[in-house]
Amino acid sequence: MRYHTSKQEHATWTDGLTGFLYVYNPKATNYRQAEQLATKIHQLLGPVPKTDIDITSDPALLKDFVAKSSPAERLLVCIAGGDGTVSWVVNTLADTATQAQTAQLIILPLWGGNANDLACMLNGLRMLTKPQNLLTASAAIPIPLIQVHISGQDKERSFYACCYVSFGATAYAARQLNHRRLSAHPIMRQFPPLLVVREIVFVAGALLNARISRVELDETEQTIYEHSLVNGPRIAKINRLPVSLSEPYFFHAHLPTKDPTIFITLVRILLRRPARGYSKRQSLSFRFKNPIDGQVDGEVIELAAGTRVTAQVAHTPLLFVSTQLDAHREDSAD
Repeated sequence: MRYHTSKQEHATWTDGLTGFLYVYNPKATNYRQAEQLATKIHQLLGPVPKTDIDITSDPALLKDFVAKSSPAERLLVCIAGGDGTVSWVVNTLADTATQAQTAQLIILPLWGGNANDLACMLNGLRMLTKPQNLLTASAAIPIPLIQVHISGQDKERSFYACCYVSFGATAYAARQLNHRRLSAHPIMRQFPPLLVVREIVFVAGALLNARISRVELDETEQTIYEHSLVNGPRIAKINRLPVSLSEPYFFHAHLPTKDPTIFITLVRILLRRPARGYSKRQSLSFRFKNPIDGQVDGEVIELAAGTRVTAQVAHTPLLFVSTQLDAHREDSAD
């Protein structure tokens, strides 16, 4: 398979598209910008039938639409929303496509919401990405996700993590930040730079205040300050650590002690010089001895003592549009 780079020619993954599915969350930050981008992409594609689905009106609409599709169809799914919306849509599509024969689904997360992790991982920053490049200088590639199963006294849950799953300090800071955002004064919300500075200071304090917990990991009981499973695309966002978009691994980071140099550790990661406690994994299982905060692609969850988590690399029938990193290599290798 080859991809084209001229403005007049589209990448070969666009050949045979039978539909354009626009899935959106009108409550998400930057939703209107994502909607404008989706409209532009649809115009560039030409006469491809378009279907709009508002996930806030009826969450079952997306699953029903895809479940009724034919395996002969080929759908481009553009997602306008934040990390939580993107994660929910990807999980819905992956589950539906795995359980039944559906249309071939090609996913393009747009830059809606706040962090937009998966959109940035696949296609860089919004202001640096031209709409036409998403269709011309791109490839539709499979990427491994992290399949996670959580079981405990109060919950049983399975899902795919597109970007990351973390437990401990950063999840605690995220939960505290969510509460702080809800209580932010309306005037403060009108001045984003001040709000960002305020949040950075608050997060720094929350990281230092996070508690030490205990976990059964690799057949031993260990202390835990931060425990993260990071997908290849998440690492690929900063293009530093040796995990690519297509590698069948996730990056495991385990910090056992409450270290005030946590910020130095984060800088070391960005400089591609991580300290000990980082490794590539294909599967992992652990059990928390204490209650602990968790975070999945931006969604904060609270886990009870005794909760067991198992994680493994998973491949789904989904393809993802990417202009970044090894996307071109993947496309030209077919």
